[in-house]
Amino acid sequence: MKKSNTGILLLAACILVYGLLTALLFDVKVSDGGDDSSYVQSAYYFLKAGTLPGYQGPLYPVALSAVMLFSGMHLVILKLSSVLFLLLFFIVFYNTYKDVAGRAVLLLLLLCCIVNAHFLYYGYHLYSEAFFMLLMAVTIRFFNRHFIATEPVFAQYLLLSVLLLACFLARTAGIFCLMAVFLYFLSYRKWKNMGIYLLVTVAIFGAYFMLKKIIWPDTKNLHFSTQLASLLQKDFYNQASGYEDVTGMLRRLLDNGKQYLSYHFANITGFLPDTAARPGYFATLLWYIVYGYTMWYFFRCNRLLYFTGLMVISGCLVSFLALQVSWDQERIILVYVPFMLILLAALLEQWRTGAVAACILLGISASINLKKTIGKIEEHQPEMTENLSGNLLYGYTPDLANYLEAAKWCGANRSKDSVYACRKPSIAFIFSPAPNFGIFNVPAVTGKVLTDSCSSAAYTPVLLDISRAQGNAAYAVFLEGAAPFMYAVASFNDTGNNERIGLLCRFPVAMTAAFLEQARTAAMPVYTGVPVIQGLLANGGYQIDELRNNLQEHRVSHMIMASLRVDPNRNTGYIITTLHRYAFYLSLKYPRMFTLVKTIGNTEPAMIYQIRYPQD
Repeated sequence: MKKSNTGILLLAACILVYGLLTALLFDVKVSDGGDDSSYVQSAYYFLKAGTLPGYQGPLYPVALSAVMLFSGMHLVILKLSSVLFLLLFFIVFYNTYKDVAGRAVLLLLLLCCIVNAHFLYYGYHLYSEAFFMLLMAVTIRFFNRHFIATEPVFAQYLLLSVLLLACFLARTAGIFCLMAVFLYFLSYRKWKNMGIYLLVTVAIFGAYFMLKKIIWPDTKNLHFSTQLASLLQKDFYNQASGYEDVTGMLRRLLDNGKQYLSYHFANITGFLPDTAARPGYFATLLWYIVYGYTMWYFFRCNRLLYFTGLMVISGCLVSFLALQVSWDQERIILVYVPFMLILLAALLEQWRTGAVAACILLGISASINLKKTIGKIEEHQPEMTENLSGNLLYGYTPDLANYLEAAKWCGANRSKDSVYACRKPSIAFIFSPAPNFGIFNVPAVTGKVLTDSCSSAAYTPVLLDISRAQGNAAYAVFLEGAAPFMYAVASFNDTGNNERIGLLCRFPVAMTAAFLEQARTAAMPVYTGVPVIQGLLANGGYQIDELRNNLQEHRVSHMIMASLRVDPNRNTGYIITTLHRYAFYLSLKYPRMFTLVKTIGNTEPAMIYQIRYPQD
């Protein structure tokens, strides 16, 4: 049998293994993370209303909408598109690198990914990883055939720029692909190629943004502009935390490098267990040394692998700088793992016994991951049986199952022109495809906004510590009388450095003394004087009427206050309190705004409140 035919047969065998393991692990539900369901929601609105996705990369939802055109909201069919994208990635990857690595090494490398539950997960879920990996592989293959192996013609610059645009629109961090091409031309001093590349790329990107402005005039020029502002914050969910400075960004780069390269890469490849202690900076330093040597070596002798390395380095650099350390998700690095493995395996092959060593290491990795995958298959079978029998909530934790039941109730009981507010809107949409309003944080204002509000001769600003007063009868009387003058709520530290809840009121000058006396009767510490209040409110807070207007402008009629776990895998007693805090701040000024209408679940319940807006 010819060598090429043997390779094709072995590749086909790998694909059969992929199909079998995917079928055994296939999950008909969406994940509890929410990102996959948000792609489905964006695809739905693009198909039904022509709304271009504006927060995440828009290309993947647009691709999903093409499938949805024929399948509707049928999750299994939609998920099969991810299965196909990952399958195509494996095929393109094999054909791209079959001439730079030994057949045994390359097939074992593919097998490492194919039997790996970490990779398979993104094949049967609707995250964008499989789609993006396919685009990366296609881009590298195209660049190799038309820019490395031969001298390109003008049409190939156009096609390359379109592929780079696709990578960028599929995943915001895909901007690194442009950097990699630029660095390749710079490394080999291909000035003519660089000039044409820059001109054509600017023209293609400019044409896209121009068409986007014409067809979708209300969307932002950059789909990630809102996301970017949050990513530059110290805390993604808290604008009042401020923005990272240069030192903070360098700390991000170091800490993200440590957690993604030293831990997640080793965990994905099977050499570090899930429960293992995370390696320190020394392991990361070793990574950088090995990778630096790899790049130097392939710069001299293999331009395809050198370009692959540039893609990985650029991608890691963008991701490590852009993401807060708290994200800590394996999928950030997972898309680069096959490319990192081919670089390391090809480097090992350059030594006399390196191919054997590479095969042994890849074989160990494949064996470890196959064992883990078989364990996951055994765990998944009862869940798959229940799901296929029609119980789509089986397998979710009680907090999430109750939340989804609440979403279904809200979708069925809301008025046609209203929406319901919730913490995880996209996953709720899958179970109840009705309009909803996602609240991911309580909209904060800066300390300057609050302190500027204190500068007026018409009223007296008073900051009240309400931390201990709740339940006090005099406290309730005070709140009712002071409601018209309540302005904001904020956390602050008292003189003992204890965190307190502060209520900022602006009383008419003539009424201030009476309200201060009531506050003292209700056992509320009082802070007066603009300089004192400005110092306490430096970290910002929440304007009460702005919170109300936010709900009213979005026509919110119901709010789900669920018991969603902070740690989705364990009931630690800690829940995500975003909506609870939102409602609490409003209820200080508008105590009759929220009415409990339904509770779902006895443990980790989801409570549904109806909202009645006060008449000004």
